[in-house]
Amino acid sequence: MIITPMQRAHIAAVLEIERSTSLAPWSDRGFLESIEHHRARVYCDADYVCGFVVYRQTADQAELLNIAIAPGRQGTGCGSRLLRAMIYELCGTIRQLSLEVRVSNFRAIRLYQQHGFIQVGERRGYYPTADEHLREDALVMCREF
Repeated sequence: MIITPMQRAHIAAVLEIERSTSLAPWSDRGFLESIEHHRARVYCDADYVCGFVVYRQTADQAELLNIAIAPGRQGTGCGSRLLRAMIYELCGTIRQLSLEVRVSNFRAIRLYQQHGFIQVGERRGYYPTADEHLREDALVMCREF
């Protein structure tokens, strides 16, 4: 298992994961722009992309923009390893890492708490849902360094 910078060749696999895990998936263009302007990493087992993470750093702050693990690999520690690798890469260069997470995503919330994130706020109606007339709240979570 390796974590490596996302390349154009990874986009099809990343899109498959994104579409299978997100109610409002990013487009291929969104991932291509992330490769160019942010930090994007994939977690691979041989040639199989198991997950990805996209984040950005501005001065001494960073924001987790997107993270997902292939449905067949969820619950196996891949998300934790990917998150740890991102934190390790940022350590020493930032003082704060923030993210938003759906209030209903209990598995992700627990993962973030296990990695030192605490809830610092809430955004009402932040995420789209399957019902176009309803939106879901987000928790704002932060980890200090």
